[in-house]
Amino acid sequence: MKFTNDQLEIDLEEIDTFLRKEKTPIHGRPIRAASEFSKKYKISLPISKPQPGTYHESYEFWPITEFITNWFDKRYGDRLGVDMGPGKCVFLLRGDPWFFHYPLFIGNHRFGISREHSSDELAPIDGVAVYNIFESIKNLPIGLRNSTTNDELQYLLDTFSLGISALTALEEVSNNELIKTAIADFEAAVSHIMSSRSDYGLSKWSSLQSTEKILKYIIQSKNNKYLKTHDLSILYKNLKGLGIDTDLEHEISIIQCSPAIRYGEEDVNLEDAISAYHAALHVIYKLKSVL
Repeated sequence: MKFTNDQLEIDLEEIDTFLRKEKTPIHGRPIRAASEFSKKYKISLPISKPQPGTYHESYEFWPITEFITNWFDKRYGDRLGVDMGPGKCVFLLRGDPWFFHYPLFIGNHRFGISREHSSDELAPIDGVAVYNIFESIKNLPIGLRNSTTNDELQYLLDTFSLGISALTALEEVSNNELIKTAIADFEAAVSHIMSSRSDYGLSKWSSLQSTEKILKYIIQSKNNKYLKTHDLSILYKNLKGLGIDTDLEHEISIIQCSPAIRYGEEDVNLEDAISAYHAALHVIYKLKSVL
C-alpha cells in the first residue's frame, strides 16, 4: 500500500481535527494519530524506529510513522514537549549525584550499557533492540563515561533497572489520587537533590511521603481505612494484618524520618537522601504484585 505526501497531509488534517474535538491533549496526538491512521487503513504502524537486525511486519510502514511525527512537530513544536517517560532516578557516581531521565519505551527493549557504542550500534538480542542506558544520563562527560569501571557499570545497570521497574509500576496505577501525589513526591525527592539549592532533608522527607502514600493506597485498595500517620512501621503492620507479609523492615528503617527533618532539625547528607530514595523504589519493586 502506497501513500503520497499529499494524501498523508489530508489524512492528518482530518485526524487532528477529530482529535481536537475529542479533546485529546496536544502532547498525546502523535501517538493517537498513528493509531487512528492504522485503524483507517487496517495496517500496523511501528511506534519506534526499527533497529538493525530486528524484524516486524510493520517495519515497512516506518516512513509513515516518521511522517506523522514530523507533521505534528512542525504543527505544534514546543507544545509537544511534555515528558511522557515514567520519571527520573537519582544515583551517586564517584561521590556526585546524577540521574537517569527515563524515556518512554514502547514495545520490547533490553537494557545494556556500553562505554563506546550508542543504542543504534548495539547488536539486538534475540531480535530485540538493546538500549544503552548511558543515553538516559543527561550531560555526563565523555571522560567520566569512558573511565567507568566494570563495578560501576553494573551498579548503574542495576540502579537503572530498579528505577524503571518501580516507576513504571506506579504509572500503571497513576489514575489514583494517592499514587498521583506519590509520583510527584518522587519527582520532588530528585529535584531537592539535583537543585542548585539542594536540600537533602526535604528529599528524604519526599521519599517518606511517596512511600507512605503507596502503603496507604494498598491498604485502601483492600477496602480498609488507613491511619493518618507518617510512621511507616504502623502502616507496614497494617499491611501485614491484611495478609501482605513482604519484608520491608530494612527499607523502612532507611526511609523513616520525622516531620522536623523539613526544618533542618535532623542531619541528612547526600548519601542519606539517595539511600532513602532507592529504598522507596525497593518498596515499590517488592510490592508490585499488589499495586
